[in-house]
Amino acid sequence: MKMIRLTAENVKRLKAVRIEPRDATTVIGGKNGAGKTSVLDAIEMALAGKSHAPAQPVRRGQEKATIVVELDDLIVKRTFSADGKSALTVESKAGAKYPSPQAMLDKLVGNLSFDPLAFMRMKPKEQAETLRRLVGLDTSDLDAKREKAYADRTKVNAQADAAKAQLDAMPSYNDAPSQPIDVSGLMEEYKAGHATNKANAEVRDTQAKWLRFVEQKAERLKIAEAALESAKKEAKEALDGLAIANEAADGLEEVDLYEINKEIAEAGETNLKVKANADRLAKGASLAALAAQSAKLTAEIKTIDADRSARIAAVEFPVDGLAIGDDGVMFNDIPLVQCATSEQLRVSTSIGFADNPELRLMLIRDASLLDSDGRAALNEMAIKFDSQILMESVCEDASGCHVFIEDGEVKESAVSDSGRRVEL
Repeated sequence: MKMIRLTAENVKRLKAVRIEPRDATTVIGGKNGAGKTSVLDAIEMALAGKSHAPAQPVRRGQEKATIVVELDDLIVKRTFSADGKSALTVESKAGAKYPSPQAMLDKLVGNLSFDPLAFMRMKPKEQAETLRRLVGLDTSDLDAKREKAYADRTKVNAQADAAKAQLDAMPSYNDAPSQPIDVSGLMEEYKAGHATNKANAEVRDTQAKWLRFVEQKAERLKIAEAALESAKKEAKEALDGLAIANEAADGLEEVDLYEINKEIAEAGETNLKVKANADRLAKGASLAALAAQSAKLTAEIKTIDADRSARIAAVEFPVDGLAIGDDGVMFNDIPLVQCATSEQLRVSTSIGFADNPELRLMLIRDASLLDSDGRAALNEMAIKFDSQILMESVCEDASGCHVFIEDGEVKESAVSDSGRRVEL
């Protein structure tokens, strides 16, 4: 469906205009403030609804603005009053009226119809979302899985980095035994040795007593020979006791407590080394587990990416060479934002037409920013899609445009690209 005729009166800067585009591309020209932008705005206001109208759609000093857009099969009429009210009617060429006119128009008008080059100005992610919506590509389930797997892997890798840093900082001792020393056993051995030495000391004390006793008796023997018999008897008893004590003392062996104390002291240091080696071994095992988990998540991401690529590969895009990558829309394997302006124009226009299969009409503002190659590319796309493009551009006279607007009215028409004059 195309636009046959536009009639607008008292819309923004316009007084009264009537335009009937005949070619694929129609340039609405004029000086700044002449009203050329108001022509495109009038079409958008009529078709897209009151929400696309400015705060003051009626030309200053007038009570009412009227816009009539005649399409192949429909006549759309929208009026605005100075008090802010608006009315819309849509009827067929046969005179049948639609009860829900705006709802019907919304089905005809695409999201990019009134600013197809907006696709060029979108951020890469916004372009990708627009293209997904257009071709019916839904990878939200895979994107969610990938995002979760990526976040999980990032977390695991951070844990692995921290674990590796801790592992690298942990000491390792080659001279430590594989098992810790039984300090409690050494303590028991020490206690037993101490008891033995104490018993030995008691035996020696007994020995010393008997020795003193013998000496005393011997001395008394010298002094008291009168009591010799008694002293001899006592001496014999003392000698017998000494013999017994000597026999007991001869088999005694001293326990080296110093060596045991030394082993206990060294055992503590050795056990610290054993524990450090065990901790390092455990940390190494934990690091290996994290590495395995990270590898599993990486494999999951690759699987998701492969499924996503397969799903994208099955989609028919409006332009050959167009694809959706991780960084946005790609064209011939290059990010669209890095492509030449002419290529971006072709892609954006193609997407705009694909997004608007019913109404074959596009409005382009600021066409003055396009060079001749850009305008030629747009005209080529309009012909290719059997559509219309109306663009506004700053012109000093009618030689640079198809319709020349001056002071809110059509002043002059130029020869069209096909050699015909634009009918006004």
